[in-house]
Amino acid sequence: AVDPRFLATESATVGVAELAAGGRRVWAAAAGMGGFVESMTLGESGVVYPSGGPAYDVGPLVDSMPVSSAPDGGWVTVRVPSDQLTALVDQLGAIGEVTASSITRQDVTDQTIDLQARIDAAQASVDRLTELMTQATSTADLIAAEAALAERQATLESYQQQLEYLSDQVDMSSLTVTLVPKSIPVDANPAGFADGIAAGWN
Repeated sequence: AVDPRFLATESATVGVAELAAGGRRVWAAAAGMGGFVESMTLGESGVVYPSGGPAYDVGPLVDSMPVSSAPDGGWVTVRVPSDQLTALVDQLGAIGEVTASSITRQDVTDQTIDLQARIDAAQASVDRLTELMTQATSTADLIAAEAALAERQATLESYQQQLEYLSDQVDMSSLTVTLVPKSIPVDANPAGFADGIAAGWN
Protein backbone atom coordinates (compact mmCIF):
# COMPACT_ATOMS: atom_id res chain seq x y z
CA ALA A 1 0.00 0.00 0.00
CA VAL A 2 1.14 3.53 -0.79
CA ASP A 3 0.71 6.28 1.77
CA PRO A 4 -1.60 9.08 0.62
CA ARG A 5 0.28 11.76 -1.31
CA PHE A 6 -0.96 15.34 -1.38
CA LEU A 7 0.33 18.35 -3.26
CA ALA A 8 -0.30 21.50 -1.19
CA THR A 9 -0.28 25.04 -2.58
CA GLU A 10 -1.10 28.03 -0.39
CA SER A 11 -1.45 31.74 -1.05
CA ALA A 12 -1.83 34.72 1.26
CA THR A 13 -2.11 38.49 1.04
CA VAL A 14 -0.18 40.44 3.67
CA GLY A 15 -0.21 44.18 4.30
CA VAL A 16 3.21 45.52 5.24
CA ALA A 17 4.64 48.94 6.02
CA GLU A 18 7.67 48.35 3.77
CA LEU A 19 7.62 45.93 0.85
CA ALA A 20 11.31 45.10 0.84
CA ALA A 21 11.38 44.49 4.59
CA GLY A 22 8.30 42.26 4.29
CA GLY A 23 9.82 40.33 1.41
CA ARG A 24 13.06 39.94 3.33
CA ARG A 25 11.23 38.52 6.35
CA VAL A 26 9.20 36.03 4.28
CA TRP A 27 12.42 34.94 2.58
CA ALA A 28 14.26 34.54 5.90
CA ALA A 29 11.36 32.63 7.48
CA ALA A 30 11.29 30.13 4.60
CA ALA A 31 15.07 29.71 4.69
CA GLY A 32 14.92 29.09 8.43
CA MET A 33 12.59 26.16 7.80
CA GLY A 34 14.80 24.55 5.20
CA GLY A 35 13.02 26.20 2.29
CA PHE A 36 13.99 28.56 -0.48
CA VAL A 37 12.66 31.37 -2.63
CA GLU A 38 11.36 30.25 -6.01
CA SER A 39 10.75 33.78 -7.28
CA MET A 40 10.22 37.29 -5.95
CA THR A 41 9.23 40.62 -7.45
CA LEU A 42 9.05 43.84 -5.45
CA GLY A 43 8.15 47.41 -6.24
CA GLU A 44 7.30 49.49 -9.25
CA SER A 45 10.54 48.57 -10.99
CA GLY A 46 9.55 44.91 -10.95
CA VAL A 47 12.94 43.85 -9.60
CA VAL A 48 13.11 40.07 -9.82
CA TYR A 49 15.44 38.35 -7.37
CA PRO A 50 16.99 35.04 -8.42
CA SER A 51 15.47 31.79 -7.27
CA GLY A 52 17.36 29.39 -5.10
CA GLY A 53 17.34 25.75 -4.11
CA PRO A 54 17.55 23.65 -0.97
CA ALA A 55 21.28 24.40 -0.61
CA TYR A 56 21.10 27.97 -1.91
CA ASP A 57 22.77 30.59 0.31
CA VAL A 58 20.21 33.39 0.54
CA GLY A 59 22.13 35.42 3.13
CA PRO A 60 24.09 37.80 0.86
CA LEU A 61 21.08 38.56 -1.34
CA VAL A 62 18.76 39.08 1.61
CA ASP A 63 21.24 41.53 3.12
CA SER A 64 21.62 43.38 -0.19
CA MET A 65 17.90 43.91 -0.74
CA PRO A 66 16.87 47.58 -0.72
CA VAL A 67 15.63 49.00 2.55
CA SER A 68 12.76 50.73 0.80
CA SER A 69 10.70 49.95 -2.26
CA ALA A 70 8.06 51.41 -4.51
CA PRO A 71 4.54 51.41 -3.07
CA ASP A 72 2.77 49.31 -5.68
CA GLY A 73 3.17 45.90 -4.10
CA GLY A 74 4.96 42.70 -4.94
CA TRP A 75 4.98 38.98 -4.31
CA VAL A 76 7.22 36.23 -3.01
CA THR A 77 6.86 32.55 -3.85
CA VAL A 78 8.69 30.20 -1.50
CA ARG A 79 8.99 26.43 -1.21
CA VAL A 80 9.25 24.75 2.17
CA PRO A 81 9.10 21.15 3.40
CA SER A 82 5.44 20.18 3.40
CA ASP A 83 5.36 19.60 7.14
CA GLN A 84 6.54 23.20 7.67
CA LEU A 85 3.90 24.93 5.53
CA THR A 86 1.40 25.53 8.35
CA ALA A 87 4.13 26.87 10.64
CA LEU A 88 5.30 29.28 7.94
CA VAL A 89 1.76 30.55 7.32
CA ASP A 90 1.38 31.08 11.08
CA GLN A 91 4.45 33.33 11.00
CA LEU A 92 2.93 35.67 8.42
CA GLY A 93 0.93 37.42 11.14
CA ALA A 94 4.21 38.60 12.67
CA ILE A 95 5.34 39.99 9.30
CA GLY A 96 2.24 42.02 8.53
CA GLU A 97 -1.54 42.04 8.46
CA VAL A 98 -2.89 38.89 6.78
CA THR A 99 -5.98 39.96 4.87
CA ALA A 100 -6.62 36.79 2.85
CA SER A 101 -5.37 33.23 2.58
CA SER A 102 -6.31 30.05 0.78
CA ILE A 103 -4.94 26.55 0.38
CA THR A 104 -5.35 23.89 -2.29
CA ARG A 105 -4.59 20.24 -1.64
CA GLN A 106 -4.48 17.85 -4.59
CA ASP A 107 -4.49 14.09 -4.00
CA VAL A 108 -1.82 12.61 -6.29
CA THR A 109 -1.74 9.15 -4.73
CA ASP A 110 -3.21 7.41 -7.81
CA GLN A 111 -0.89 9.34 -10.11
CA THR A 112 2.10 8.26 -8.03
CA ILE A 113 1.02 4.60 -8.11
CA ASP A 114 0.45 4.73 -11.88
CA LEU A 115 3.87 6.26 -12.56
CA GLN A 116 5.60 3.71 -10.34
CA ALA A 117 3.83 0.88 -12.18
CA ARG A 118 4.91 2.31 -15.53
CA ILE A 119 8.49 2.59 -14.26
CA ASP A 120 8.48 -1.02 -13.08
CA ALA A 121 7.11 -2.24 -16.44
CA ALA A 122 9.60 -0.14 -18.44
CA GLN A 123 12.49 -1.33 -16.28
CA ALA A 124 11.45 -4.97 -16.80
CA SER A 125 11.33 -4.37 -20.56
CA VAL A 126 14.79 -2.78 -20.51
CA ASP A 127 16.15 -5.74 -18.56
CA ARG A 128 14.65 -8.23 -21.03
CA LEU A 129 16.05 -6.38 -24.05
CA THR A 130 19.47 -6.15 -22.41
CA GLU A 131 19.43 -9.91 -21.93
CA LEU A 132 18.30 -10.47 -25.54
CA MET A 133 21.23 -8.41 -26.81
CA THR A 134 23.64 -10.84 -25.16
CA GLN A 135 21.88 -13.69 -26.97
CA ALA A 136 21.73 -12.06 -30.42
CA THR A 137 23.08 -14.40 -33.09
CA SER A 138 23.23 -11.91 -35.96
CA THR A 139 24.08 -8.28 -36.56
CA ALA A 140 20.50 -7.57 -37.65
CA ASP A 141 19.10 -8.98 -34.39
CA LEU A 142 21.62 -6.95 -32.38
CA ILE A 143 20.74 -3.70 -34.20
CA ALA A 144 17.01 -4.32 -33.72
CA ALA A 145 17.49 -5.03 -30.03
CA GLU A 146 19.64 -1.90 -29.56
CA ALA A 147 17.00 0.28 -31.25
CA ALA A 148 14.22 -1.15 -29.09
CA LEU A 149 16.39 -0.79 -25.98
CA ALA A 150 17.12 2.88 -26.68
CA GLU A 151 13.40 3.56 -27.06
CA ARG A 152 12.48 1.75 -23.83
CA GLN A 153 15.27 3.50 -21.91
CA ALA A 154 14.01 6.89 -23.08
CA THR A 155 10.50 5.96 -21.94
CA LEU A 156 11.83 4.75 -18.58
CA GLU A 157 13.77 7.98 -18.02
CA SER A 158 10.70 10.05 -18.89
CA TYR A 159 8.58 8.23 -16.30
CA GLN A 160 11.34 8.54 -13.70
CA GLN A 161 11.60 12.30 -14.30
CA GLN A 162 7.83 12.70 -13.98
CA LEU A 163 7.81 10.79 -10.69
CA GLU A 164 10.78 12.78 -9.39
CA TYR A 165 9.04 16.07 -10.23
CA LEU A 166 5.79 14.92 -8.61
CA SER A 167 7.62 13.77 -5.49
CA ASP A 168 9.40 17.12 -5.27
CA GLN A 169 6.07 18.96 -5.49
CA VAL A 170 4.68 16.79 -2.69
CA ASP A 171 7.74 17.06 -0.45
CA MET A 172 8.19 20.83 -0.89
CA SER A 173 4.97 22.81 -0.67
CA SER A 174 4.54 26.19 -2.33
CA LEU A 175 3.43 29.43 -0.67
CA THR A 176 2.86 32.64 -2.63
CA VAL A 177 2.67 35.78 -0.49
CA THR A 178 1.27 38.89 -2.13
CA LEU A 179 2.66 41.95 -0.36
CA VAL A 180 0.60 45.12 -0.37
CA PRO A 181 1.41 48.49 1.22
CA LYS A 182 -0.42 48.97 4.51
CA SER A 183 -1.78 52.47 4.82
CA ILE A 184 -0.85 54.31 8.00
CA PRO A 185 -3.80 56.19 9.55
CA VAL A 186 -3.32 59.92 10.15
CA ASP A 187 -4.13 61.32 13.57
CA ALA A 188 -6.17 64.42 12.94
CA ASN A 189 -8.76 66.49 14.74
CA PRO A 190 -11.83 66.60 12.45
CA ALA A 191 -12.84 69.84 14.14
CA GLY A 192 -9.80 71.63 12.70
CA PHE A 193 -10.17 72.79 9.08
CA ALA A 194 -6.53 72.15 8.15
CA ASP A 195 -6.53 68.80 9.93
CA GLY A 196 -9.80 67.88 8.20
CA ILE A 197 -8.25 68.56 4.80
CA ALA A 198 -5.14 66.56 5.73
CA ALA A 199 -7.22 63.62 6.94
CA GLY A 200 -9.41 63.69 3.83
CA TRP A 201 -6.38 63.90 1.55
CA ASN A 202 -4.71 60.93 3.27
